[in-house]
Amino acid sequence: RSCIEIVSSRSEFCADSNMRTTADISVSIGTNDNHPTAKELRLSPAGVLGLYVDGVPQLVHDELKAWAHTAGIEPTRIPGYWMHQPGEPIVMGAQPAPGEKVVLYFHGGGYVIHSAHPDSPTSYIARSVVEHCAAAGANIRRIFNLEYRLSSHDPYPRENPFPAALLDALAGYAYLVNDVGFRPSDIIVAGDSAGGNLALALTRYLIEMQARDEIPAEQKLD
Repeated sequence: RSCIEIVSSRSEFCADSNMRTTADISVSIGTNDNHPTAKELRLSPAGVLGLYVDGVPQLVHDELKAWAHTAGIEPTRIPGYWMHQPGEPIVMGAQPAPGEKVVLYFHGGGYVIHSAHPDSPTSYIARSVVEHCAAAGANIRRIFNLEYRLSSHDPYPRENPFPAALLDALAGYAYLVNDVGFRPSDIIVAGDSAGGNLALALTRYLIEMQARDEIPAEQKLD
C-alpha cells in the first residue's frame, strides 16, 4: 500500500475513534449543543450561579493595548459562573472567609468551542477540582469559571481574534480582587487545554505589568 493510502486509513480511524470518544463523553456529561457562549449569560437550569463581569480597559497597557487596537478588539462585559463545593452555604460573590483561596478557571476548546456554563462538558473538570479540594481539606470552597470570547475564521464569520480572550481573562481576575475582595495571592489561575494557555498568558501579563499601580497585585515579583 502507498503512504497516502496508509495515512488516509489512519486518519479515518482516528476520526472515527474521536467521534466515538466524544459520543461516549456526551452520554456521561452532555453534548456541546446549545451551550451558551460569552455572548449570553444563562441562569438555567435552576441553581446556576452566574453574573456579568465588566471589562477593564483601565488595566490594558503596552503591547496588549497595541494588539487589541490592531485587531479592533475592545474590553467588554463577559459572563462567569460560580461553582461551590457541595453543601457549602456561600452566597454568590460573597467576600472570602479568612485564608480562603479561589480558583479562576478557563475552559478548554482550542479557543473556538465549549463554554464555562456548568452544563458544558468541560465544566466537569472545574467541578472535579472543587470536589478534590474538599476531599483534601484545602481551603478552596469555590471556583469562578469565566467565559471568554471564542474565535472563528473562514468559512465562518471572523470574530474575536487575539487578544479578545486575554482581555476577558483580565476582567475575571479584576472582578475577584476588586468586587469580591480576594487577595491576589489567594487567587489560583488555572485551565485545561486552551484554558491552560490562557491562564499562563494572564499570569505573564500580570507579572509584566505589576509595576503599574492600577494593576491589582499584592506584592512585586522578580
